[in-house]
This record gives sequence, C-alpha cells and structure tokens, in this order.
Amino acid sequence: MTPHVITPWYRQPWPWFLIALPATAVVAGIVTAVLAVRTYDGPVTADYYKQGLAINEEVARADLARELSLRARVELAGLADGSRIRVELDAARALPPEAALRLRARCISPDQAASHPSGCANLASAFPLRTAKCGR
Repeated sequence: MTPHVITPWYRQPWPWFLIALPATAVVAGIVTAVLAVRTYDGPVTADYYKQGLAINEEVARADLARELSLRARVELAGLADGSRIRVELDAARALPPEAALRLRARCISPDQAASHPSGCANLASAFPLRTAKCGR
C-alpha cells in the first residue's frame, strides 16, 4: 500500500476555479465603473420628451390614415424653378374636418439648396398648394 500524498491547496485546480468566478465579476465591475466615470452618459437629445410625444402623434396619424383607407400619390414635374408637385389624396370615406395636409419639402442636392434664396428651409413655400373638391 502506498501512502497518500496530500498536496497543498494552491496546487489543486478546484480552489482556483472557484476563486476565478467571483474574481471575473470583480474585474468586470471595475471595468464598468471606469467606463461609467470616464464617459458622458447624458440624454441623447435634450428634448427627448417632446420627441416621444411626436412619435405618439405620428403613430396616431398613421392609425387614422389606415382607418380611413387613405392613399396618396405624389408626382414631381422637374426640379427647377417653376416646378410642380402634384399630390392626390384618396380616401374610402369623407375626411373629418380636422384633417389637414402638410407638405414638407427637402432639398435633394446641395446646388438646389444654393439656388433657393433661403436654402431649403422655405422650399415648401416655393410650391403653391391648390386644393380641388372631390366629386364624391
């Protein structure tokens, strides 16, 4: 019979495995704390509440358009001065009186912005909007 040799604890693999688990969590916590202190974590935008309300309003508008079976068709006739934009709206039933059409125009190219006197901010006003009554 051979005598059983007892090795010291630091030569056993299990204590090191059991020590490594909480040690990993401590190192990860320190890295997280360093990142939190060194980086700015402020809000993405200053008016996040207003943006949230705007998103809710857009969802409500989309739901109303779906309920009314509203469809739109937009035609552009050139992009120079005197160009025309034709917007046709079609609904399955009469639109409520509070329904409004807002047209937002954006610049397509930088030279278009340079040719407009006030840039693209008031580009929508360059296109007169005429309304016609539907035959329904």
